[in-house]
Amino acid sequence: MRTIFYIHNIRRLIAILAVTMIIHIVLLFLRACNEGSNFHLDVDKQAFIVDNGGVCGLGLYVEGDSVEDNFIVIDKQSYVGWARGEASILYINHLPSSCRIVRDDDTLRMQRLPLRPNTTYYISRSGGCQRLCPICIRVDKNGKVYESAINSNNW
Repeated sequence: MRTIFYIHNIRRLIAILAVTMIIHIVLLFLRACNEGSNFHLDVDKQAFIVDNGGVCGLGLYVEGDSVEDNFIVIDKQSYVGWARGEASILYINHLPSSCRIVRDDDTLRMQRLPLRPNTTYYISRSGGCQRLCPICIRVDKNGKVYESAINSNNW
């Protein structure tokens, strides 16, 4: 009788541990799918900002008017702000040393994003499970962003 009671308690304990592990896995997956919010460009600061996440996520994809304007920004340290629950900022004119620009399968280290004058760019952020609308920016003749919109239909 005592052995049956013991086996029943072990089965109950295993079931509770299994349910607890499943709950933790689901919560971890949901946290991974929400890598930051409110991805936008602050024109005054000339910086991309994400609340509670890394700006680059798994990659910041930049598409210009022509193929030679396209590139990807990868930041090896982009997860740091997300882990601390802080806003992450990526300045256009001052890239951190952890950022790399990938263009035509070449990896470049640059001090600023290679934005050409008088060009429109569409910037989308890869990360987590969410699909967001790209940010559309316009660059003036001096290479400075002067306009930003979430949807290009606003122009």
